[in-house]
Amino acid sequence: MGQTDPPPLHAPAAPPTPPLDCIGQYSTEEHGVQKIRNQKSEVRSQKSEVRSQKSEIRNWGKDSKRIPKTP
Repeated sequence: MGQTDPPPLHAPAAPPTPPLDCIGQYSTEEHGVQKIRNQKSEVRSQKSEVRSQKSEIRNWGKDSKRIPKTP
């Protein structure tokens, strides 16, 4: 019967795991920030591509009337 006592003593040691979960959340937040930065850079590249396309449309002149103007 005395052997059943040690497990309850080890059980209180389990609660320290929540702090590890918090650390994991922080690390995921950092990864999220990196993802956001990557998305921003992608958006910048897409905007530059759109600008180049608009300039090409302007250069086409008469053909640009066929293409619906984008706001």
